[in-house]
Amino acid sequence: MLLHLQGYDVVIKYKPGREMLLSDAMSRLNPLRGPTIETPVRIDHVMFSEEKIQQEYGKSQTPEPLHPHDIPTRPWQVIATDLFHLDGKEYLLVADIYSKFPIVKKLQHTTSANIIDLIKEIFSEQGTPEKVLSDNGPQYSSAQFKTFAEEWRFTHITSSPRYPQSNGYIERLVKSIKTTMMEAKQAKQDINKALQYLRATPIDHHQQKYC
Repeated sequence: MLLHLQGYDVVIKYKPGREMLLSDAMSRLNPLRGPTIETPVRIDHVMFSEEKIQQEYGKSQTPEPLHPHDIPTRPWQVIATDLFHLDGKEYLLVADIYSKFPIVKKLQHTTSANIIDLIKEIFSEQGTPEKVLSDNGPQYSSAQFKTFAEEWRFTHITSSPRYPQSNGYIERLVKSIKTTMMEAKQAKQDINKALQYLRATPIDHHQQKYC
């Protein structure tokens, strides 16, 4: 990128404030020498390097590439989990990546301990998955959750703090769940029945990647 400025000389002329319609701080100063101040400033050509500007004023770090996860080969091999808020209530979402089957639990508290207890209940019914995906929220990044993963022998993978969209699948599912619940409430329908219909909706199993 090349910025070309026409060469020019700079001359600053002093004008008393009383002679100006809008006086400023500079007009209140007395001239240093005579009626003009000559400055040895001249600009001819200035060339800016686009690469240099990017290095100095761009992002401090190169963005991390998004690495899609491989699709699991069987149900409940890899699950994703997230929290969401709706109508003043907090919910836990746990979803199987392979079948896209969502499980929604209402939370009494949003502490790591409460979330772990609910996930343990789900694991006791469905089995322990090989991997659990989540964001980097405090409930999932806590020492308690790390201990939980070690004791129940699953690999816990969190999304990057700089790239929370790498957990995009569960984020999209949260939107679908919230939309389903809100539409059921507006239509005065049973929310659990609406979620049952959502779970029974056929899905595309030909996807090769998810992120």
